[in-house]
Amino acid sequence: DLVFCNFLIFLLNYDMILYRAFEEINMLNREIRSDRNNKNIIGMIQSCLILILVLLIIMIMVQITRLQGTARVINYAGLVRGATQRMKLEITGSRSDELIKYLDDILSGLRYQDGHYDLVKLHDKEYQDKLQVQSDYWEKLKKEIEAVRSDGYENTDIVNMSEIYFHMADETVFAAENYSEKIAVKIRTIE
Repeated sequence: DLVFCNFLIFLLNYDMILYRAFEEINMLNREIRSDRNNKNIIGMIQSCLILILVLLIIMIMVQITRLQGTARVINYAGLVRGATQRMKLEITGSRSDELIKYLDDILSGLRYQDGHYDLVKLHDKEYQDKLQVQSDYWEKLKKEIEAVRSDGYENTDIVNMSEIYFHMADETVFAAENYSEKIAVKIRTIE
């Protein structure tokens, strides 16, 4: 009987040992699954962050592309503004056909991205609207220059019209500068 009792105790202890071993194995399996899940989650987060980074880089590159050439446009718009003042020389009888052609070419380049000045078209409504008004007024000013040449400046409004045109050109330059600043702010925001 004693042997049998010892044998039963041995079996119970052995059963407890096996039970604990299985519990340990199950716990390790759960930890391994948890680690795999954590690694999967970390991998997905890293993938998302890389995707966001790539999108931000693309957005910055688009903005930089828009910014390229803007300084040149501002410079040439400023040249138009300054050359307008030279148009007043028409009142002294000094013809400036080359200057008129030069301004025609620059305005065409600013509006249509053509010509030999390598100007880009700014995709800004305010700038395009001001440039359109300026270009339309330029056509009127050229007609007034023809009137000065045929009738004399005393019978025209050339001085006043050139002042008005100067202010229009000034507003166009400011609109181009504002566009450039908007892009710079977007780039700084994205960074």
